[in-house]
Amino acid sequence: MSDIAEANDIQEFIERAVEDHPVVLFMKGVPDSPRCGFSAICVQILDHLGVDFVGVDVLQSDELRQGVKAFSDCPRSRSSM
Repeated sequence: MSDIAEANDIQEFIERAVEDHPVVLFMKGVPDSPRCGFSAICVQILDHLGVDFVGVDVLQSDELRQGVKAFSDCPRSRSSM
C-alpha cells in the first residue's frame, strides 16, 4: 500500500471515529491502562464527569499518531521555521 493510500485510510479511520462517537480520546494506551500521565489524567477527568467516551491507542502505529496530529492541526507536528 502506498504512503498516500495509508494516510487516507488513517484519516478516514480518525474521521469515522470522531463522527461515530460523541467523545473520542486519542491517547497513549487504553482507558483501563493508560501509558502516560496526561492520558491517565484525561481518563480520570472523563470518568469523574461520567462522560461516555471511546479511547483509541495512538501507540498502535506511528501512522495513526501522525494522522491524529495532522487531523487536529497540532502545532508540534509542523516544522519549525
